[in-house]
Amino acid sequence: MKKLSETYKLWLIIRAREELLKKKKKNRDHSKNKERNAFKLINNLDIENNFEETISNLISVEKYLAEDQKAHTRLVDFRPLKNITTSSALILASLFDRNMRFRNQRGENIGPALYKYKEWEKGILTKLNDIGLLDFLATRKPKKLQHTISEEKYIRFRSAKNVKGAVINELQDDISKIIPIPHKKALYAGLSEATINSHQHAYPNGEEKNWWISSSYSDEKKELTVIAYDAGVGIPATLPRNFTETLEVIFTRKKIKDNDSNRIKVATELKKSRTKEDNRGNGLQDIKNYIYINKNGVLKIYSSKGEYQYIVRDGIESEKLNEHITSLKGTLIEWKVTV
Repeated sequence: MKKLSETYKLWLIIRAREELLKKKKKNRDHSKNKERNAFKLINNLDIENNFEETISNLISVEKYLAEDQKAHTRLVDFRPLKNITTSSALILASLFDRNMRFRNQRGENIGPALYKYKEWEKGILTKLNDIGLLDFLATRKPKKLQHTISEEKYIRFRSAKNVKGAVINELQDDISKIIPIPHKKALYAGLSEATINSHQHAYPNGEEKNWWISSSYSDEKKELTVIAYDAGVGIPATLPRNFTETLEVIFTRKKIKDNDSNRIKVATELKKSRTKEDNRGNGLQDIKNYIYINKNGVLKIYSSKGEYQYIVRDGIESEKLNEHITSLKGTLIEWKVTV
């Protein structure tokens, strides 16, 4: 075997170093391109205190996930996220859930990647894992999540296409493992009405009638939060065809403005017996009743541009309405009670 000259050896070493540098540069460029193409979440996803920016960001997430590109190239960057409320997390989970169903129909079984999770804000990864959102991300979840000490506990979300009492029971069972549920039957009735309303009215155009429910408990505030969400057309849009009275008559009689928040308010006041439905009952009043019988709590309903709050403090009832600029897709119902 011919012995290599020292000059040739040196050339090989230099060539190898050059190739290594090229490879490193290519990887850096690829990483930069991935980061440029990744969709960045805002730092505060909070519907209650940051509605406009939160809903705008969630709308953009939905559009980004729907883009016709290879699944593994879709990256959602959670690193800017410093705070996310349970309601916002449930809507975000629903976006990933719906996108995964759509991709599965196309023969794709992979979601967006779990992007640089080691750089996420402390506690965000654990919270989203507890809620179940990480299941829709492509990269395998970390085997060992470093659980942060938190006074708030989160319940894994449930989803269904039809009205299923078993799904509601599962959620209540998980809550009961943390705290005893006050007025459990009333909460069941409220959640049942929310899912029935979603199934019957939220999806009039033949879409899958999906709804999602979740919960959290704050040990510091002694506060239980339960949430139901659907991605349908919203209560304000369904109200005209649900009730036998014309909207003009209803709003004239009540002397209130016809807008989304007042439409939600009207929907919570009218019973099913005054609707075009065959079954009789209390309708959305069952949703309010859970707050009323607990004496201390808040019901919040967000739908389209409307926000309706039913507040009970020490048995004293009040209401608050807000009209937003940005429109939420579907309906979000949130119960908060002191326990």
